[in-house]
Amino acid sequence: MRLLPLLVLVCVLSLSGPVRPAAAAESDFRPAILLDEDRSRPHDAGGGFVDMALAGAHAFTTLTGQPVAEFALASADDSAPMPLAHQAQRALEQGYTALIGVGFSYKQAFAELAPRYPDVRFVLIDASVFGMNVQSLVFREHEGAYLMGVIAATASSRDHVGFVGGWDSPLIRRFACGFVQGARSVTPDVAIEMAMAGDDVSAFHDPEAGYRLARQQFEAGADVVFHAAGHTGAGVIRAAAETEARFAIGVDYNQNGEAPGHVLTSMLKRVDIAVFRSLKSLAGGTWTPGTHVLGLPVGGIGWALDEHNVHLFSDETYRAIAEAEFAILVGDIVVNAYSTDSGCPGHAFEPAGTTP
Repeated sequence: MRLLPLLVLVCVLSLSGPVRPAAAAESDFRPAILLDEDRSRPHDAGGGFVDMALAGAHAFTTLTGQPVAEFALASADDSAPMPLAHQAQRALEQGYTALIGVGFSYKQAFAELAPRYPDVRFVLIDASVFGMNVQSLVFREHEGAYLMGVIAATASSRDHVGFVGGWDSPLIRRFACGFVQGARSVTPDVAIEMAMAGDDVSAFHDPEAGYRLARQQFEAGADVVFHAAGHTGAGVIRAAAETEARFAIGVDYNQNGEAPGHVLTSMLKRVDIAVFRSLKSLAGGTWTPGTHVLGLPVGGIGWALDEHNVHLFSDETYRAIAEAEFAILVGDIVVNAYSTDSGCPGHAFEPAGTTP
């Protein structure tokens, strides 16, 4: 992951234009990034969504010289993690003027704190909070998941695929719903296994649960399993690597190299670019509140093709993914996003909170 900030710079410079040095920014600009992880714990630290966000912050610092403070969760013991509101409050008390909350779990904390600190800028990733000093950055992950469904169904020799989610939440159900729609666009009667690892944030940090759920899906007949499960997804990839002719699909960052030959591809969710752009606008005085949506057209969502998986793609799969991506971009395909009100077309989820 050491090269990630440099790679982020290459991407964001092509998308964002010039960045003025920190010396030209407001002298009282003091940004901090809040992480919903205890980075001292091996099962939490490293890889995934959080490291992508940190890569964006590090790239900004590298380019401008402006430091971005990091606030990870800490606890006195394993049973008492710091509440997110307390973590954010600690950053505010230390005088930070812009807070970036990495993950939808910061929604309640920011909703409570933003009105009390009108001069502070709050940036929330993966959820929306209304406020004149709050910017919400959300992704069209259902479109990326649709593409993963197309890839999975096209590559499956059994017409049988699977999905393993982390926290059973509306966000992860958007991944699952998009995946179902994409798979069924290729094979209408495709069999789809579906499982969630849990009903709280710990479900993103349980590789053994990911391994168990993926093994169950492979044993049930699936030959491609897509995960949207954070660190829990490491278990999904391990299960694929241990099972002949079975494949995983990664998420958030490029996981193709974690089990070469067994990771079909990875859905890219460019939270690194989102963080960089937000910091750039804050430093440059162009920051605006409101909800900002990142999807395929602006490079917020994508998929990974490299030396680890290029040989796994047939001509049929290449054509299918290219056609689906183009159709989404021009509006010929509209991927329905899961919502608590309308649910998901073609799939009935278990009641919220129900876990295997």
